[in-house]
Amino acid sequence: ADAISCFTFSVEDSNVVAVGSRDARITLLNLSPSMVLRFLCGHTGPVVDLVFAPTSSMLLSCSLDKSVRLWNSESGECLRLVRTEFG
Repeated sequence: ADAISCFTFSVEDSNVVAVGSRDARITLLNLSPSMVLRFLCGHTGPVVDLVFAPTSSMLLSCSLDKSVRLWNSESGECLRLVRTEFG
């Protein structure tokens, strides 16, 4: 994996953290016990920001590939993709 570019903790479960990296990957980690839950793949540029929804397992990510993605963090499925003209 490449360098970490951002991270955020789940609001529902403070043991879960989403980590974005410059290699365009998002890694979901459980901190206790320490383990990788899943990888979220779809971005083609560095992930620059992540935020969990306050009352669900939804995760928003934005990337320098000029896209914003809505993920179901439990299944790893990308539910929505929005492309922008801004980078």
